[in-house]
Amino acid sequence: LEVMEAESAKPSDMLDALRRQELTGYVRAVATMRPSSIPFSQIDRVLPDSRWRLAFSSDISAMGELPSYADVRLSFDAEGSTMMDYSLVFTQKMLGLKKLNARSSYKINPQNGMVRCIYEKISTDLFGIKDIGVGAFGMLKGRYVTIKTVYMDTRMWIERGNGPDGSEY
Repeated sequence: LEVMEAESAKPSDMLDALRRQELTGYVRAVATMRPSSIPFSQIDRVLPDSRWRLAFSSDISAMGELPSYADVRLSFDAEGSTMMDYSLVFTQKMLGLKKLNARSSYKINPQNGMVRCIYEKISTDLFGIKDIGVGAFGMLKGRYVTIKTVYMDTRMWIERGNGPDGSEY
């Protein structure tokens, strides 16, 4: 994972089956055998003013939905705020599109580590002009994504979820 971070590898970069299996095993071992170094009840102290980037997913279907030149990034506002940016950043401009951003509020459940990000305003960085409201993506307002935390330290945040077939990742 450190090499992937240093190389700015994207989660959609196709790894061969052996590497994917190796990384999946490592992530599962960390998530199941090590207690989270940041207890769920203290996630609210870690997230303010922090930045996270999706580096790897064991869910191959999630990776198939992301363009190979896109990064998922979370950027939490400073302490005292419950706002954040949930962004899809394109490393290659796609028809002038550099970033799709969901300005979001978030809520943390300190009992189970779930972080719910609720989309408030959808905007883009298009042809170098930032914060352009996008009509077509406006239908996403009010929708949310839930991050089910199983492990967190100051460098790694591991979540669990279920794929389209119901299998846990």
